Amino acid sequence: MKDIMTTPQSPPTFQQCLDPARPHTLLTEDTRRSGTLPYFYDDTQERVAVPNVWYNQTFQTRVATVRWNAMRVFERAAQIQRSPPYGLTPAAAADIARRYRARGERMRTEADRMEAAGRALHPVAASHLPLNYGDNVH
Repeated sequence: MKDIMTTPQSPPTFQQCLDPARPHTLLTEDTRRSGTLPYFYDDTQERVAVPNVWYNQTFQTRVATVRWNAMRVFERAAQIQRSPPYGLTPAAAADIARRYRARGERMRTEADRMEAAGRALHPVAASHLPLNYGDNVH
């Protein structure tokens, strides 16, 4: 991979989306800092740049995002339980917190499923799995 990044080449070709069926390698470590993601197709040695959107990100990035969101849902559940919003009875706050925790568990399950489906040579393919968190919390 080091040779890919250091040898002078023509600029990458822009594509709207990466072909998840072809083996590819992400050429950057921090996907949060750029609007485009540089990839290298391992089969043709072609470099491409794609927009940094969910369907072009690796499953590792999507799993990390889903886990982060699940953690925020659990924090929100704890906050509602600890300090119910004005006008909400403690029983209603407990019910809302319970639904938030259930949603957080579903998010964790979906992250585990996506992580298990990930493949090293096709890291974007698993990120195309549909996520099912169930009904909205509210």
